[in-house]
Amino acid sequence: MLDTNTLKKDFPILEMKVNGKDLVYLDNAATTQKPEKVLAAVDTYYRICNANVHRGSHTLSDNATSLYERSRESVAKFIGAKPTEIIFTRNATEGINLVAYSYGLATLHTGDEILIGGWEHHSNLVPWQEVCRKTGARLVYTYPDNQGLFDFADFCSKLGARTKIVAVGHASNVLGTIYPVAEIAAEAKKVGALVVVDGAQSLPHLPVNIKQLSSPGIKCLAPWVLEFFGWTKACRSHLARFSPVAAWYSRLMRTRQVGKNRRTSLKLAHQMFQAQLVSPRLLTI
Repeated sequence: MLDTNTLKKDFPILEMKVNGKDLVYLDNAATTQKPEKVLAAVDTYYRICNANVHRGSHTLSDNATSLYERSRESVAKFIGAKPTEIIFTRNATEGINLVAYSYGLATLHTGDEILIGGWEHHSNLVPWQEVCRKTGARLVYTYPDNQGLFDFADFCSKLGARTKIVAVGHASNVLGTIYPVAEIAAEAKKVGALVVVDGAQSLPHLPVNIKQLSSPGIKCLAPWVLEFFGWTKACRSHLARFSPVAAWYSRLMRTRQVGKNRRTSLKLAHQMFQAQLVSPRLLTI
């Protein structure tokens, strides 16, 4: 049985009293509270490692860069991906917008369809509404059954040759339902549709393998910048079109050079790519 009292001790903020009563926090879908280990790690970084990543040759910058890249490797291992498939963004919303405004705008045309769940969070709805408005594509909704469970028959009946993107949440923050994303992805593959999975609510609770979930935007238990999404080769060229720096990064990724110089170049390119991702020019919701 889940020991909630022990878990609560990991979160110092839950020791607060509000109006004389223990704090009850239910707004995790918007902002998740941070456990002690995360708070300690962030505090330690600012005390002994704070420096620009990939932008300096001094000791602090080198240490910060090492920690930054190790965190990318840790995230990749945790979700069954490669480090080169991990991009840090400000939040899951930005990750979904990045796919929508690069891949979506570049590939969709009038008459194409985006199939999404009728239970989706606005972060996985509004970007696709905007893409449809700009391209002439059409949103098609699949709905849960009367018990709030995924209706696979309804999904399959709406999936077809016109479907170019399937965008679904892994776990619903409204219903608490876990959706069969591996099976959804398998069906989508049959018609050649790209699968975008919003995994913001599932990662803290379920084992996640990004190879099964296509390109999820995943929310982490750390401040705003430590959020990430996995990208696939299908998206890479379109992300490159979205940014000149991304194009340079994409070319480097295709090179076959080996050795320290290539690894250094890839790290630098990745950092510049990320700097472009958080530019005010990127539309976010």
